Amino acid sequence: AVQTKLFPLVARQFPHFCRSSDLVVDNAYMFRYTPETGRRTGVHTDSGCLTFTIALNSNEDYEGGGTWFQGLTPDSGDSADGTNATCTSSSSLELGQGHVTVRPGGVRHAGHAITGGVRYIIGGFCMHRHKVETVRMLIGEGNARAKSGDYQGAKTALEA
Repeated sequence: AVQTKLFPLVARQFPHFCRSSDLVVDNAYMFRYTPETGRRTGVHTDSGCLTFTIALNSNEDYEGGGTWFQGLTPDSGDSADGTNATCTSSSSLELGQGHVTVRPGGVRHAGHAITGGVRYIIGGFCMHRHKVETVRMLIGEGNARAKSGDYQGAKTALEA
């Protein structure tokens, strides 16, 4: 379904960036949120070129939740540094089963906690097969160097 449904959608939404044949999924994860494990995620950005989220179950199966995107609604803020952003559940997007969001990885967003039931989503990262992602590569290099104990090398890679 990724190649027949998701990639053509991404290519239509971002025609200046890619054709569907240019895309690959770098990583994808299935998440299970419950009131105990589904705490909200703070405002953040993702490191991939494009990020997607697919709702796997009906929003009737859980209470709460939803994803806030900076700039999506008038009350969600539009300052470049996010200092005026208002991350509230009233300015969040709730996905129906089978619905998907696709966005550039640099879009600031947050997830609201669910308060009842169970929510399942797939979150993943699309990359362009023919474009180098320097920032992602440097983060990977820095993390690898730190794990091996080369902290100066990690610092150099992460400050590049």
